[in-house]
Amino acid sequence: MNLIITKNNTIIGENIVLADTFWLRLAGLIPKKNLQQGEGLLIRPCRQIHTWFMSFPIDVIFLNKGNQIVHLIPEMKPRKLSPFIKQGLQVLELPSASITVHELKIGDKLVF
Repeated sequence: MNLIITKNNTIIGENIVLADTFWLRLAGLIPKKNLQQGEGLLIRPCRQIHTWFMSFPIDVIFLNKGNQIVHLIPEMKPRKLSPFIKQGLQVLELPSASITVHELKIGDKLVF
């Protein structure tokens, strides 16, 4: 699925995979060796993630029910645990540096 940031109508992902079952959420990005620009994973429902078995850093974006950004973690390293984000409902995992490149901020709204 495509991912667009509404503030400037820019496509920031063309290959976003939805993880909305127990097994897809459990596996997450662990099987991947890296993420290319345009790729990502949307985990729903989700309020906290880990990168325990991953081998590369990722950008982590917590979204509320309306797809508005409520928390950002740029370049989350492998073997880490994110904070629990109470107002988050879903998490978008993107390639490292995506937050900076696309100038994403808390309050921005995304469209899938």
